Amino acid sequence: VQNIDGTVSAENNWWGCNSGPGAGGAGCSGTANGTIGTVDASPWLTLRTTATPSSILTGGTSSISSNLNFNSDNVDTSGLGSVPNGTPASFAATLGTVSPTSGTTAAGVTGTTFTAGIAAGSGNAATTIDGQTVNAPITIAFSCNNISIPTGQTVGTNTQFLVPINIDDTTARGILGYSFTLSY
Repeated sequence: VQNIDGTVSAENNWWGCNSGPGAGGAGCSGTANGTIGTVDASPWLTLRTTATPSSILTGGTSSISSNLNFNSDNVDTSGLGSVPNGTPASFAATLGTVSPTSGTTAAGVTGTTFTAGIAAGSGNAATTIDGQTVNAPITIAFSCNNISIPTGQTVGTNTQFLVPINIDDTTARGILGYSFTLSY
């Protein structure tokens, strides 16, 4: 935005990054995404991405929502309008996959679905709009697919005994051994 005379109000606009107009970083640097002259551009819109739920089991899914309706003062601006519908977004994942891998905004919002892979740990779903990438952290825990204890096991008090346990699908989980405690 270039202002030759007076003051221009450019509040609650998207400048291509979360740092604001003319700030350093991908999508924000330079006069192409900045202001010249007297321009009030604060607060500006920011990109947010959330995962619901944010903790899932291996193979589980999480809904990813990304939106450009909150400004740098943490105020919901959706009642004032939004970025143009059809603003392109791309999605990526760590420790899983996303589908779809790209989309567009509608009323400032877009989203995808994250599916956890077979590894547990700290994953994330990333959304990129213009030069800004924002991650939604997702904690992934191992799922226990099939544990069975045969019926008919009987024991006396303070007696040790073996209980056969069959565990399926441990491929690529990095499991070296198992330890179980049985209480009754």
